[in-house]
Amino acid sequence: IRGGQVYAGGDFIQAGGLTVNQIARWDGSNWSALGTGVNGPVRALAISDTDLYVAGSFSMAGPVISLGVARWDGTRWAAMGSPALNNSAYALAVHGNEVYVGGGFTMAGGREARSIARWDGTQWSALGSGLNNLVFALAADGDELYAGGAFTDSNGLGTPYIARWNGVEWSPLGAGTASWVEAMAIRGPDLLVGGLFTTAGNLKAEYFSLWHTGNPKPPRIVQFHPGDPETEIGFTTVPGQTYTVEWERSLRGELWSTVAEDLDGDGTIQRVTHTAEMESPTRFYRVTTRIPPWNE
Repeated sequence: IRGGQVYAGGDFIQAGGLTVNQIARWDGSNWSALGTGVNGPVRALAISDTDLYVAGSFSMAGPVISLGVARWDGTRWAAMGSPALNNSAYALAVHGNEVYVGGGFTMAGGREARSIARWDGTQWSALGSGLNNLVFALAADGDELYAGGAFTDSNGLGTPYIARWNGVEWSPLGAGTASWVEAMAIRGPDLLVGGLFTTAGNLKAEYFSLWHTGNPKPPRIVQFHPGDPETEIGFTTVPGQTYTVEWERSLRGELWSTVAEDLDGDGTIQRVTHTAEMESPTRFYRVTTRIPPWNE
């Protein structure tokens, strides 16, 4: 979507009765073509400023030769290097002035680039040693890029179906997933992941899971009702975080005892009751939180 207009790509010839060849624009009332379209299926779209980037299994965009990826500037098609890729592209992500492309290629701009490459507006470059199989999904979050697909390795480093690029090197996301990752999106501190897997991070996850990328938001105790034998503690929670409530006789103590643990946050105030005989004149409580890396 850009400026109230919706762009659609796929494996179709017509839209609204017009010949559009795999890609079209909807202005809220009518469909229109982008030049003469492209000559093969479109797999991904991404927008940066006034430019629309298109990836897929094509070799021509309008009259321009551009294998796997091309740019539409609002008026005409343009190639992204000569040559561009040597095979199909399935995923796009834009970060600033850079465009990341994932797919089934091994070359970009005449340079070796296994399944993933970066376009800076002038030339292509590889992301380290790349990935050892198809890339189906990309998501950019700040200085980090996430890739998902059918790959399991990057230069000897195990990256089962999902990996993170920090600008210098690849790293796995925990134990990864049990099968292909085919879709990803960033939502706040979460990376939403979909695919053919049934486990993620060794946890049961039927085709969808979350990878938490951010720091946990500290809980705030908003209710405290001391008593003997019962004390009630109420604290704020955030969805996706888990909480532990503990108590100690002294703030200098190191033997904190668990009152409750693995409490799932849901955005409401949670209350925990501690039932115990008062063994000392004072008792201290604390609430801690963490974000599990993978969450079903």
